[in-house]
Amino acid sequence: MRKLFRFLSSRFFWTALIILIEIGLLFVFIFALSNLHKNIALYVYIAIEILSIFQMIFIISTNGNIAYKLAWVFFIGAIPIVGFFCYLIFGNKKISKRQIKKIMPIYISLKDAKYDTKALDYVKKNNPDIGHIFEYLYKQGGNPPFGDTIVKYFPLGDIAWPVMLEKLQNAKHFIFMEYFIIAYGKMWDSILTILKQKSIEGLDIRIIYDDFGSITTLPSDFEQRMINLGIKCHAYNRFKPLLDVKMNNRDHRKLLIIDGHTGFTGGINIADEYVNLKMRFGHWKDNAIMLEGEGVWGLTTMFLTLWDFLDNSLSDYKNFYYEKYANELSKPVKESGFVQPYSDFPFDNEAISQTLYINILMRAKDYVFITTPYLILSNELQFALTSTAKQGVKVIILTPHIPDKKLVFSVTRSYYRNLLEAGVQIYEYTPGFVHSKMFISDDKVAVVGTANLDYRSLFLHIENGVFIYDKKEVLNMKKDFLNSLKVSQIWKLYDYKKINIFKRMWWSFLRLFATLM
Repeated sequence: MRKLFRFLSSRFFWTALIILIEIGLLFVFIFALSNLHKNIALYVYIAIEILSIFQMIFIISTNGNIAYKLAWVFFIGAIPIVGFFCYLIFGNKKISKRQIKKIMPIYISLKDAKYDTKALDYVKKNNPDIGHIFEYLYKQGGNPPFGDTIVKYFPLGDIAWPVMLEKLQNAKHFIFMEYFIIAYGKMWDSILTILKQKSIEGLDIRIIYDDFGSITTLPSDFEQRMINLGIKCHAYNRFKPLLDVKMNNRDHRKLLIIDGHTGFTGGINIADEYVNLKMRFGHWKDNAIMLEGEGVWGLTTMFLTLWDFLDNSLSDYKNFYYEKYANELSKPVKESGFVQPYSDFPFDNEAISQTLYINILMRAKDYVFITTPYLILSNELQFALTSTAKQGVKVIILTPHIPDKKLVFSVTRSYYRNLLEAGVQIYEYTPGFVHSKMFISDDKVAVVGTANLDYRSLFLHIENGVFIYDKKEVLNMKKDFLNSLKVSQIWKLYDYKKINIFKRMWWSFLRLFATLM
């Protein structure tokens, strides 16, 4: 009874209820149209049909992912009135003029931030192929490559967590946190205990969390609770119970930055299932990386630009330079290889994560290993995967065996046939759920970040990642991947063909709406 009362009084319940009422009112409006005088109803329907045709022409003519556009066109054509209004509410994801005006001074101030492009020039000269990727990420993702950065890979959130606590405990100046999900539990409690103490010591502590991502895990007054503790805090895109396209654009990034010289990113959020304290979908296979050195500056600027946007402020970036606190590391960082942190925003018609993944696939000579929790592929990604495999490059994808979203899991499996026929190998992680998002190629190149291989991550969310080149830690990532395959179930083309034909038809039907999920 207590659980039921807690659920009925939760923000999630009331938000969901209001949205259902709004959807109900939309259908009442549509039903009311059918009860108008025949002539009036006919004119209204004809008008909406004509508007729907113009709407479909407009959708096709816009820039963007073709699969996404076709899904909307199919939806509007199949159910004109419902589709027409749904696109008006959800379909247009452009940033408003007001937001553009607000964010421009931040980008101007960011240009004055301290960037060193010596590493970029070096790689372009010595390895033009990789240099082109670095150049693209610099121009589109905001940061050049950095040298002199230690990369430490954690194959599980369980292993990363105590190191995160240790580094937090050693913080002396500032702590920045940005997460899609923060949930009350042992993991958050252990972090909050340190944050409270550091706040008393006078550290600059800032937290960004995604309001929708944490809608079931945090109270609505979480921001104020943190502020009362002396911790600066903002919810990204405060979720309102209104049918609004903006609720589609979420902050899916995961960042922890300590004193400008140490930073964490990867797949893990701040919740107990990410460190296997809570079992929801079997064993939770996730990952994280820790950067120490120059490359952390890329993570710092990434955080500060979004913070300034939410806080209506302009940070003095000089206060957070890596060099200012570098001497507090246990030893000077002199490392070969390069890292390039990057951000991917949904408002600029530039699918940075997808372009990076395709570049890795098309440049691979020996292998590409991929982990992803979801596999909802654009035509471009599907072509890159299949053509790379057809050229004799070993392409292996690791997905979950125990899903967290059954419909999305069905869509994931619907892509198996085309990939298997092209020679792509597919494994499902038998012990549970894979949440890590990682590309590894040819013992030299890797990406660890937050972007899944699905439309929502690649085109709708704010994401981040780190492109890693010529680092010894790439071999540890490869080792972890191969160890994961040992406890995973391989799919063969025969396995797909023996699936019930009606189930396969259902999977294929769901793919029509895959980009809208």
